Amino acid sequence: EYLLIPDLYATASIGMLQTSELVTLDENRFHEIANKEIDKLELDYTHYYLVTPVGVTYYFRSFYISPEIGIGWSIHNRLKYDFYYTDGSGSEFSEDLDRKRDNEVTYPLFLSIGHEINMKTYSILIGLKGYYSLNPQVENYYEKWHYYGFGVVTGLRF
Repeated sequence: EYLLIPDLYATASIGMLQTSELVTLDENRFHEIANKEIDKLELDYTHYYLVTPVGVTYYFRSFYISPEIGIGWSIHNRLKYDFYYTDGSGSEFSEDLDRKRDNEVTYPLFLSIGHEINMKTYSILIGLKGYYSLNPQVENYYEKWHYYGFGVVTGLRF
């Protein structure tokens, strides 16, 4: 962090971003495969990015808000298939996705809000972080998938 004016800091970091999309298809779309009738198929697309966000953090007392924009590079893409059959059995397998199918670079927006609890020699951070991609994950596909989501953020500052 770099102090710009009182309570406003410039920030930069590096980290990993993992996004997943779970698609469930029901039995109306399938016929028999391997002599078993499929009841449901779940597809779990997972993408991993190395991300460098930059932004600002504004503190008001012990609370903070931090908008950021980043650039990320695709590291790995995976697809997991889960088959559920009408006889109650199931099977699964995974495969690496062709990296040419997905965009190699992503541009995520982040927004964090939270609370910093100051102790004597360190601080505890608790908050929420949301994200959204400015560009689609897959460029040449009938759907333009923009990943998005939010989660809990915790941390220690020394």
